[in-house]
Amino acid sequence: MSLFRFLPVFGLGLCLGVLAACSSSKSTLNADPGDTSDAAAEAAPPAPCAADEHDAGGVCELGITWKAGPALADGLGRDHHHTFIVDPGGTSSRFLYVMGGFNDSGELATILRSPLADEGSLGAWQDAGMLPTAVAGAGVVVTHGVVVLASGFNSNATLSAPINADGSLGTWKTGPTLPGKWFHTTAVVHGDFIYVIGGLAGTVTTDNVVRSSIDAKGNLGEWEVIGHLPYSLSHHTSIVDGDTLYVVNGQTGNTNNNSGKPHREVQIATFQADGKLSAWTQGPDTPSSYSTHASAIHDGFLFIIGGVVDATSDESGGLPSRDVLHAPILGPGQLGPWVKDTSSRMADPRSHTHQVPIFKDKIYGVSGQNQTVDETDVRIGTFH
Repeated sequence: MSLFRFLPVFGLGLCLGVLAACSSSKSTLNADPGDTSDAAAEAAPPAPCAADEHDAGGVCELGITWKAGPALADGLGRDHHHTFIVDPGGTSSRFLYVMGGFNDSGELATILRSPLADEGSLGAWQDAGMLPTAVAGAGVVVTHGVVVLASGFNSNATLSAPINADGSLGTWKTGPTLPGKWFHTTAVVHGDFIYVIGGLAGTVTTDNVVRSSIDAKGNLGEWEVIGHLPYSLSHHTSIVDGDTLYVVNGQTGNTNNNSGKPHREVQIATFQADGKLSAWTQGPDTPSSYSTHASAIHDGFLFIIGGVVDATSDESGGLPSRDVLHAPILGPGQLGPWVKDTSSRMADPRSHTHQVPIFKDKIYGVSGQNQTVDETDVRIGTFH
């Protein structure tokens, strides 16, 4: 089976003015200002890293420490699945959910959940019902009191379920259909709109950005095309910070038929007052191209977690990665350079995990592929 399974979703290593109080050289705070000798520099103690950084061989970096959480209860690994947190109020109703996806038996409709404690630990996984139909590689959002799955593998459907007061999910219902069947798409929320961005329709990637309104009761409006990416794209990530939308890496074309083109670009747009997007600008390229990765924003940094690195047009050169990269958010729509934080790498390579929800100082990676194997493990990262 293809590494992409049917083809279908972290510190700063540089000191940037006041953004990072770090140093990769010896401090001269205690040195005689008139003494510029090497001895004076050697005698001075190093400046400390900032509170949320660690010293990685003389370079200050954001630290993520990973540990194992409870493995999935059904003993089945999955990829192209959908992971999110519901928190309607109170510890007893807070859960980390995982639903749908693929494994060796095919497309899945199962739903699992794990209780999420105040300090971020996870309880044993529980059976939480079934989707009305199997769903994989869809866009997923939690907003306006509902969970929404949009499009996905061979589907242009919208499914939504209300989040009950006890953290359970209510009855699933079908909403308006999307203009296309987009696999490996992404979904984000801004205000009272849900946006679905890019994806793969069979062997063809799309550049469409579509949106649907959502009201206070979680009801969706008709989907409409409101813009286009600079190029067609799938296997990317999309994430919102304030009024800014970041679309990170991904690929154009289909690596299963030797037409894939990986991207290192980060595309950036701003949500306008009418809910449409500004013209796209381009942020700093990543040092390598990433596909089927996950992205997150924490403490003023944009992160890339795992994924397939430098996939070739036929996938032969791309393997799952342990990588954690980050870029500082310098202002609305402005990114600093990307840094690969080697000391924050995951214990094992992962791709096709797609979403890594954050709760307080914790980040959660559930299952995903280690080369061609779907693992059942759960990785809990702690930001430092």
